[in-house]
Amino acid sequence: MKFLVTSRIKDMFYTLPPEVQLELNKGAAAFIEKYLDNGKCKEIYNMPGKNMSMSIWEGETGEEMERRFVELSISAFMEYEVILLSDFEDSIKRNNEALEHMLVK
Repeated sequence: MKFLVTSRIKDMFYTLPPEVQLELNKGAAAFIEKYLDNGKCKEIYNMPGKNMSMSIWEGETGEEMERRFVELSISAFMEYEVILLSDFEDSIKRNNEALEHMLVK
């Protein structure tokens, strides 16, 4: 299953001493690199001017995704949303099949 994850750093993060921010940022970079390397994080993008990022993840369950983000030490200073994605072409096909079925009498 694919998931879209949007995340934003909370303002209180910026009240931390710079050395703490740096360590948390380095930990976040290592976390992302780990999951990019093993193929679980497919893509990640920064959203300039919004203090946000968007990423595409592969996972078996929502619980698996939750465990990953508990592992991320900076997550205490983040707001994030995890959204299940479905394949667009398959979705259109299913919708059209349902409509065609409704037309058959």
